[in-house]
Amino acid sequence: MMKTSALPILRPSLKEALTALFTDPREKAFFFALDGVLVPGPCAGASPSSEVPVALLADLERASGGAVAILSGEPLDAVDRVLAPLRLAGCGLGGLEIRPHADGPCVRRRIAADLDPVRRLFGSVTAQDHGLRVIDGGLALTLCHEGDPERAAVAKTFAHDALALAPAAYRADFDDDATRVTFAGASMGSAICRIMEDDRFVERIPVVFGPAGRGGDYLAVAQYFGGTAVAVGAGEDRDADIRLDGPRDVHWIIRDFLAQLEIESGGVP
Repeated sequence: MMKTSALPILRPSLKEALTALFTDPREKAFFFALDGVLVPGPCAGASPSSEVPVALLADLERASGGAVAILSGEPLDAVDRVLAPLRLAGCGLGGLEIRPHADGPCVRRRIAADLDPVRRLFGSVTAQDHGLRVIDGGLALTLCHEGDPERAAVAKTFAHDALALAPAAYRADFDDDATRVTFAGASMGSAICRIMEDDRFVERIPVVFGPAGRGGDYLAVAQYFGGTAVAVGAGEDRDADIRLDGPRDVHWIIRDFLAQLEIESGGVP
């Protein structure tokens, strides 16, 4: 069962938060960020047979009636490859791609050509010449600096130059290993709100697992719907009800939910 000793108290008290977490499990909907939550680091290079708990997610998706979604800053196509053969509802590119139903289409809020001015900027002063690896995700351009301070400073300069092209249209996200330029006006929190309208999620109580200390609005959205916000990893997050040390604790939580769901169904998950 879950190792509660690994869970420091945030708000409310740990006992109250855990009680709410496991009350009426069949009324819950589950949202998991991928990087830093289900797997320790970036999902690129992870495989279903190693770090990604595909079998656990498949069991939870089946036991919950399909109320499981993945949240990622990567394109959903990349997420699907990591989770193959499993396919889940969720959002990609920080909310620019939304798939409200696992079997449904991916809805894109913008088109790749809208990012062409940034592509031209990055091409005119070649980012690779500064030691940056450029990943073109269609609706986002990522400058990978791998945590090197000098390359990170160059990537930040590129990002600010990109934002200056159209301040209302673009936004920049800064992570430990990369800087991403994408479109403003989309977020994982707004994607959760859209997914919660789907038949498999509507009127359920969301449990949202997100990386601690990364910002974003998706943990606050969990509380807006009366759910539970779970922050995973190091870093402070004022919107979290519960804090877990890392992905291994998330896997234990999933196992505990599966056990509760099996109990409520009379031993048939």
